[in-house]
Amino acid sequence: MSPAWPGFGARAAVYAVVVGIDDYERMPKLTGAANDARDLAASLGNLGADVSLILNREATRQHVIEAFERQAGRAGPGDMFVFTYAGHGMQEPESIPGDEADGMDETLVFAGFDRSGKRAGERLRDNELGMLIARLNPEAQALILIDSCHSGTMTRDIDVRGRPPVTRFAGIGRISSDPLPQMQPSARGLDLASGANVVFVAAARDAEQIPEVEIDGVMHGAVSWTVARALQGNTEFGGPNMALSEFRTLVPAQARALSAARQSPSVNIAPLIATDSPVIPASALAGALPASAPQALAAPSEDRVPLIHAIGASPAPLPADVGRLTPDTDDADLIWDMQKGEVIDRAGADLVAEAWDEEQLAGVLTKWRAARQLRDWALRRHMTFRILPGDSRHRLGETVSLSVQRPEDGPAYLTIVNLASTGEVQFIYPAPAVSESGTDFIKPGKDEVSMGEFKVADPVGADHVVAIFSPQRATALHRWLETGNPDAVSFVARLRSLAHDGGYRIGVNPIFTTR
Repeated sequence: MSPAWPGFGARAAVYAVVVGIDDYERMPKLTGAANDARDLAASLGNLGADVSLILNREATRQHVIEAFERQAGRAGPGDMFVFTYAGHGMQEPESIPGDEADGMDETLVFAGFDRSGKRAGERLRDNELGMLIARLNPEAQALILIDSCHSGTMTRDIDVRGRPPVTRFAGIGRISSDPLPQMQPSARGLDLASGANVVFVAAARDAEQIPEVEIDGVMHGAVSWTVARALQGNTEFGGPNMALSEFRTLVPAQARALSAARQSPSVNIAPLIATDSPVIPASALAGALPASAPQALAAPSEDRVPLIHAIGASPAPLPADVGRLTPDTDDADLIWDMQKGEVIDRAGADLVAEAWDEEQLAGVLTKWRAARQLRDWALRRHMTFRILPGDSRHRLGETVSLSVQRPEDGPAYLTIVNLASTGEVQFIYPAPAVSESGTDFIKPGKDEVSMGEFKVADPVGADHVVAIFSPQRATALHRWLETGNPDAVSFVARLRSLAHDGGYRIGVNPIFTTR
């Protein structure tokens, strides 16, 4: 039996099914999907939702479908139904010829799945899930979150000196001796995002494999963790009353930050749903929300110095406020290959900097702390910008470009700062002439503004580009950047102070370079 989240009675008008599977019998095991499910169930439960939480080997096809039908069937006009899935996904040849543009169905994979025989039935195809969603009361609203991947490759090669990431991809292939019936033609075109009353959150593009990520020592999916934080909120940002337009910006931006741009999530809002409406409709929360004090503004994640494992030589001890050496690779945050002068992020398996001596390493470690603080700072007003052509590793001399999404909620002034891999804080935009001409004033709209092209130059590694929208030109910040010679950690502290004052939107994108 699926346990309902304790503490709330029949007055709840938010009904949820939350599935998380780590313990696969025949597929590679995961480490963060059950954590995601517990986290989301807790956030929904704190809103007064009635949650059926299904974990690991409880997650059979029959059990999940029965829970879905039961909870979705209870959602009436004005209510909310939520379905979340964290676990493996896969692709298989389409069951309805001509239904999919790529000829492949996307499939959720349950704990007992195998590729042939009776166990092959332990899966749920996208059209089947679409049929279940289609039965939802048309006057209810649905939030569907799928934190798995169905095909593709990693966006960047893995550095073998780091830890290989665990991905939520069970492969591509034909099912042998399939016990499931052929899909009926009536299911054509039904998928996770086809409903007129559905907000659909996808963890990645079809061509991406997504990694599980470590957050405060616990493994998670980046999208599930972000959605749980958004629903939780604090006194200044987020919570169930967050506008869907804000939710649509927050989830992809924060999940990309957590995964070091190894995934590109999306939030699809059905056309009939107003984007200024809240994530959880007010009608669904009526009478269900427990009386509790709002949370205080979340403090930054623990700011600690990184642990470094050196290979190829024995470095001198580091200052205690900069970093600590460890003989154990498994304990390390960073791997310093002293012979090659390269620093590797162990969890992300990425080259992040070059450092030939302890002095250069000190700047790298300060930057690592700042990037970690930015990564974990979820509950803020985000903005969107892109570094093109993509999230692969760019070589010296290649050209990249930067495009900024116009603000939707009014005009804003734009500032761009780069946190270089060396730890240097580089004030990129606006130059004095730009400020004088007023071209740093960005009008609202739906399109993007191109900020030009740039050549990849030394030093290589991982830079973090920070773009800021402010209601007035950030003159004091500009002057501080030009004259104060701040380090990366001080810069992030200044950003948090500005965001606390209100009106600021902050976006962060890493760019990875190599020789």
